[in-house]
Amino acid sequence: MNQLRLTVSYQPKQFIHGCLNWQQNLGIDMTNNVVLRLRDDYGVIGQLCVQYGEEALTGLTEAWIFCFAIHPEMRGNGIGTDFLQLAERWINKNLRPDYIKLHAQKEFEDILIPFYMNRGYKFLARDPKCRNEAILVKAPSKIYN
Repeated sequence: MNQLRLTVSYQPKQFIHGCLNWQQNLGIDMTNNVVLRLRDDYGVIGQLCVQYGEEALTGLTEAWIFCFAIHPEMRGNGIGTDFLQLAERWINKNLRPDYIKLHAQKEFEDILIPFYMNRGYKFLARDPKCRNEAILVKAPSKIYN
């Protein structure tokens, strides 16, 4: 039976899969960030990165999810939903943020915004620093342990 498991990496230099091109290494410096990967018996099938810190204006702690990607051959069968739930529980347990934020990638907003909103995220604003992408936010009280 193919077992799914979550692995955690704090390495500053590591391969970060591209969201649009799984084989592309985005070359992001992951210092002070964490990478969560979903693995099956054959290798990595999902990845997301988390940046954790204090929000400058409010002083609240936030966890930003970015580079959320599922292997192209594994998409469309619920693995992304399961992985997001696992990641949220890990973030809530280990980082204890006041809220979780993420961007909906501009090219796929029509799919991603409803996907995240159906999982308890709320539209917050557009990010002028990041191609005017939608920012969505979720409070930990909406994350079920």
